[in-house]
Amino acid sequence: MILLALAAQLAAPTPLKPDSWFTELDIPTGALELKGSIVVDYGIMVAPDGTAQNCFVERGTGNVEMDRRVCGRVLSHARFLPARSAAGQPAYGVYRGRAQWFNGDGEEPRATPQGPFDLTVESLPAKVSAPAEVRVTMAVDAKGIPTSCKPHDEKSNDALATAACGQMLRTYTAVPARDTAGAPVASVQSAVVRFFKS
Repeated sequence: MILLALAAQLAAPTPLKPDSWFTELDIPTGALELKGSIVVDYGIMVAPDGTAQNCFVERGTGNVEMDRRVCGRVLSHARFLPARSAAGQPAYGVYRGRAQWFNGDGEEPRATPQGPFDLTVESLPAKVSAPAEVRVTMAVDAKGIPTSCKPHDEKSNDALATAACGQMLRTYTAVPARDTAGAPVASVQSAVVRFFKS
């Protein structure tokens, strides 16, 4: 029972006011040359005091300057409640997010699997339509290997969360968090896993 209580304390960094990180005025100038859906999936390394230390791009636009601007914007505006270890102590963490714009005429294109956490499945639970997504929280060792996983919040669909965590524990190697000296450290990381029907 004590182990379950400890595991329940595991928490990834929690962003404060993430809706304020980007506005329509923040569309990078390079995005105006691209047509369609423009997506930058990024990760933010967060120190145990909740400060954003670093930003990295997991899937970018192919335009290095535009991806760099997205990370710069995130680092200048992002604030967090720190991650918590399974023992409830402040910990290093990684928060993952997505900056997305649509530049073009007509309707925004239908979402398709493209990111590192996108899964294609034959079926989804009843009353769940594709694309469906679930945010998970993982304990990750200093080598980037997830050692445990749980739904980020209690409102997650149990079947999706179980499938997402199973996939992450089997196949994913994370970017290790690093301390201020640059050494890899254990961390608590979030990820949004999206499900698409085949």
